[in-house]
Amino acid sequence: SGQVTLLGSTGVQLTDLALVSNTKLYGLSSTSLFDMDTTTGEATFLSSTDTSGMVAFDVGPDGRLYVGGGTTLYDLQLPSGQITPLASYPAGWQASGDLAFLQGRLLGTVRTSQNSPDSLAEFDLEGGGATILGSTGFPCIWGLAAFGETLYGLTCNGQVLNINPQTGAASVLSSGGPAFWGASAR
Repeated sequence: SGQVTLLGSTGVQLTDLALVSNTKLYGLSSTSLFDMDTTTGEATFLSSTDTSGMVAFDVGPDGRLYVGGGTTLYDLQLPSGQITPLASYPAGWQASGDLAFLQGRLLGTVRTSQNSPDSLAEFDLEGGGATILGSTGFPCIWGLAAFGETLYGLTCNGQVLNINPQTGAASVLSSGGPAFWGASAR
């Protein structure tokens, strides 16, 4: 429906969220990792991290935390907050807004410039690279949420999108919502 319900203030500015289960949610800022209260929205500090410029965040099926920023995908270790490079974004592309695991595949929004439409990329965690699947046709998809077999995109313009995980093509499900800065689902 695209309806948004306010839970409460996080108390900090976050760049993204990653949902482990219905009750375990992490928040990421440019300097820290937080445990998020799923009923109130309150953020509790967990560890310092060097995540300046990181805009993409998700938890893998293996329980590992993945973050992306600039042209690199990283593994984020708990409880230390240490980040280790895992993969590169395709040449000429950079992280746009988010990561999401859909049926074991790690997908992310990427862009070539700040105002260009985002494309969808798939990361190869074994080989360390990524492949562009296709253009979404929409800029600033800063939130991705995989739910069942569906990949949702949430934009800085308040749109909720349905994104084809094979081609990257997207269609609008709703618009007129708040500016989204991240998303996650399980």
